[in-house]
Amino acid sequence: FNPFSATVLRRLLKRLDARQATAPTPLDILYVNDEQRAVLLKHGGLRELWTGDLHLSDEDDEADRATIRRDAHGLYAVEGYERCSIWRWQIDE
Repeated sequence: FNPFSATVLRRLLKRLDARQATAPTPLDILYVNDEQRAVLLKHGGLRELWTGDLHLSDEDDEADRATIRRDAHGLYAVEGYERCSIWRWQIDE
């Protein structure tokens, strides 16, 4: 499930902006279940390196199904994969 709402992700990016402004360092973000991908797309400091589907192992698929049955109240569907993306923070040289 997605622990970051758009608001929380924007807040995280703001903190990372401040950190990168004072101490720039290489930074990659691996984003699993990228429901808030649009927030990252709008951010000027990030470049998307990859986006795609990662298929779940049988064990992960069953764990997702069990969690959804127990907790999700019909908000999620099990599809056997997670939409993911990889982002790189752009450092000005």
